[in-house]
Amino acid sequence: MPTVRLAHYILGLHGVAVIRGWLGDEQEVAPRIRELSEFAVGLDQNPSNTAFELHDDEVPQGYAAWSLTYDHPVNPLVDLEQPIVRSFIDTIPAGRALDAACGTGRHTEYLCARGFDTTGVDLTPEMLAIARRKVPAAQFIAGDVSSLEFPDATFDVAVCALALEHYADLHPSVAGLARVVRAGGAIIISTFHPMSASLGGGAFYRDAHGSWGKVHTAGHRVSDYINAFVEQGLEINACVEPPWRDSDVAMMRVVSMFLKPETMRAALVGIPCALVWRLTRRRRIRWYQKESRSDSSSTLSPWS
Repeated sequence: MPTVRLAHYILGLHGVAVIRGWLGDEQEVAPRIRELSEFAVGLDQNPSNTAFELHDDEVPQGYAAWSLTYDHPVNPLVDLEQPIVRSFIDTIPAGRALDAACGTGRHTEYLCARGFDTTGVDLTPEMLAIARRKVPAAQFIAGDVSSLEFPDATFDVAVCALALEHYADLHPSVAGLARVVRAGGAIIISTFHPMSASLGGGAFYRDAHGSWGKVHTAGHRVSDYINAFVEQGLEINACVEPPWRDSDVAMMRVVSMFLKPETMRAALVGIPCALVWRLTRRRRIRWYQKESRSDSSSTLSPWS
């Protein structure tokens, strides 16, 4: 379990604010440089030197610990991502829907309200238990988005929100989503934006006991998603990258204890926070299958 210092992240945000402003007005960036210098001098003093343990969990353990608090704290990523996912859902006629990696059922609930016959799938029993109580109209099944156990072309639309960033290999999950959606059907995928991830963001949570944790993420690039979609014959209809807004930055109350509001805005506002895709399954599609090789190993290979 690593020990981390919030001050290191704060110091980094000071630096981002300076980098983003260094080609602009010198009078605007000068205060950022001064604040960075002052903060760095006091880095070893209280409260800046406060350290805490941070769980780095895999999906089942992390989301099990997060389940009781997932729906309660304000989450700027969800606030940015959710309206876009719902706007894409609104363009699709009601039919059969899959909410893959459904979590506590926030998108499942909206799909049901829109008239979809909805099935939610998730790997974490604790999240599923909350989803079942919250959305009794839906069917919920324990399962993994990387190995969906549904017949081909079962659904008219599949939603997979804030989940694929946790998988080291995107291809089995994207292939599975493409397989279970009918030809001409829609797939809606959202992830944490790689740019925000590269600036130290992630799936951080605080459990019911007050301990901090983070669900492990794989660090995919935008091109990794595009290539996975192309290999499965999926058509990209839309890609939206909602940026951090003033209101989202204001939600970071722990960070704001150490950082001036104008510095937080200079560092984060305008940087993409989420990545949301609207895809269509074409009639011709490439599947993935396990192929035996002469050296007795196996690999995932595309074929059509």
